[in-house]
Amino acid sequence: MTLTASNLHKSYGQTRAVHDVSIELRPGTVHAIVGENGAGKSTTLRMLAGAERPDGGEMTLDGARYAPRSVIGAAALGVSLVYQEITINRSLSVAENIFIDRLRMFAGRLGFIDRRRMESAAQAILERIGAQISVSSDTGSLNLGELKCIEIARALSTSPKILLLDESTAYLDHREVQAVLRVIGELKAQGMTIAFVSHHLDEVLAVADELTILKDGQFVGTYRTSEIVPREIHRRMVGRGLAKSIYPPRPAKDPGKTERDPVVLEVSDVAVGRELSNISLDVRAGEILGLAGLKGAGAEALFAAICGDLPLRHGSMKLAGAR
Repeated sequence: MTLTASNLHKSYGQTRAVHDVSIELRPGTVHAIVGENGAGKSTTLRMLAGAERPDGGEMTLDGARYAPRSVIGAAALGVSLVYQEITINRSLSVAENIFIDRLRMFAGRLGFIDRRRMESAAQAILERIGAQISVSSDTGSLNLGELKCIEIARALSTSPKILLLDESTAYLDHREVQAVLRVIGELKAQGMTIAFVSHHLDEVLAVADELTILKDGQFVGTYRTSEIVPREIHRRMVGRGLAKSIYPPRPAKDPGKTERDPVVLEVSDVAVGRELSNISLDVRAGEILGLAGLKGAGAEALFAAICGDLPLRHGSMKLAGAR
């Protein structure tokens, strides 16, 4: 099934979110939509999914006019959307989360849910996408990547021909991302049409066949991922080269100066929750200090502690020399 959009427009009051954007999603391909924050990626995807109605332009589905009034209307036509936010209810079972809005499909004559039939159907969808998840798993014990796979299974439970993924890897760590990318590859191999929004170009280049670049809500171009390099993607996303102008130039060092700049923030032997132990660092005036690591490695917890949002288990901090 092919979904084509031509010259889409969408504004919110005086803010023009999308202007003159065109895109074509073809069967058996993964089509990425990339751009800076505010470029119009998610708005474009939501219009394709029926979550937003365009102010102008037109869409066709296999050549027929396509103008869904809601995500339910789009799903009925074979187009399903997976949102960026995790929407799993951890108090429900895996199968209940997959069929949350269609549980009555499994109701017997007396109105009771046939749980065995529901769980069998849910397990079949999970196996279809290669997710290593059992319907008997406690949803409270699953990681974010597994929860996202359940959301994809939920979208697939309506038997769509086109799947739209809005930044589905945004909150995931490396292993969780790989699980979702494997699912995308499985669905592509099965001939599904997939649109994929991500801020991470390594993910885009790993799974996408084509990509459409947006800048300030406007269409820049559509390219084969095999024919464009990351540096050129960056340049077209922002309208200029980034090699020398991301950060301001560093001031030249005074060769006669022997003293270092004063320490502004001092973190000594800090432990926070279960994530951080024995962390020490100094940040000096005029300095940019980078923290690197996978999601969940502790950088967020350290920032939260420095800002007073999380208590220290032990250790101390000083700001401009004062505790």
